[in-house]
Parts: sequence; structure tokens; C-alpha cells
Amino acid sequence: RQPHMLTHPVFRVWYELEDRGLDMLCKEGVDNICLSPQEWLFTPKTYAMAAYYLTSGSLQYTLSLDAAPSFEEEEDIIDVRSGTWISEAALWSHWYHRGCT
Repeated sequence: RQPHMLTHPVFRVWYELEDRGLDMLCKEGVDNICLSPQEWLFTPKTYAMAAYYLTSGSLQYTLSLDAAPSFEEEEDIIDVRSGTWISEAALWSHWYHRGCT
């Protein structure tokens, strides 16, 4: 699990400063989730309980206009590929999802 964590700059610095703390986080605070095709990881206006790292495959993120009214008038659809962090704002703030995957 740790190699995936080290792709994030915050976790990489943490590891350089105190590697045992990151090891403990990986053992106690990291889970694997497998999604079926068409299954939601999260939906708009729900509280973000975690950050996610896509280790394989791909998914689509759709920004909800209802949850983010200050954006364009059309929904944005973003292709997310493996090696991408998703919803990382949940790591350091109280965050509500603005879209769905």
C-alpha cells in the first residue's frame, strides 16, 4: 500500500520525516475498494469521508451543476485514470462532494 501513498506530496514528506507514522496509517487507515462497472464511489452533496487513489482501471467523474452552481452551465465529465488521487480535500477539510464517480 505504501508505494501508492508516496505518490502524494504530503505523504511523501511525512514518510521522509517519520516513516513509522506513515506505515501505521497504511496498516490502520487504508482500505481497498473494488467497484463494479456503473457502481458509484460517491455522489454529489454527500460528506467526503475519505480520499481515494485509483490503482487500476478508469472511471468518469461528473461535476454536478446542482452541487457546484458557480461552474459552467454544462456538466463537466472528466476521465480519471489509474494513478490519480480523488477527493483528497477530505484529508484536510470538511468537504462535500461536488460530483459523482
